[in-house]
Amino acid sequence: MCIRDRYDVSGIGLGGDLLLLPESWGGFGLGAFLYYAPSVVAFQDAEKIKEWGVFASFQITPQASIMAGFQNIEVDIDNGGTAEIEDGGFFGVDIRF
Repeated sequence: MCIRDRYDVSGIGLGGDLLLLPESWGGFGLGAFLYYAPSVVAFQDAEKIKEWGVFASFQITPQASIMAGFQNIEVDIDNGGTAEIEDGGFFGVDIRF
């Protein structure tokens, strides 16, 4: 059974991301991110929420890039146990205004 069918979880994640994008790489970059929602800012059935990932990106224009990577999202449930929300690859588009 999927976690979405059994629990309601939400939280306010504290964290950030890093991107290494040297000019000599011609628009290619490597990055990582980490977010954590401790029990103070985790709500509903969640005790803690952890999200982390790594990715590679390519800058199409100064305001837009595409990325592909791996991410993991886990939640500690109030009544005990850990549930995995996501563990796998992703593809994304980053547009900045």
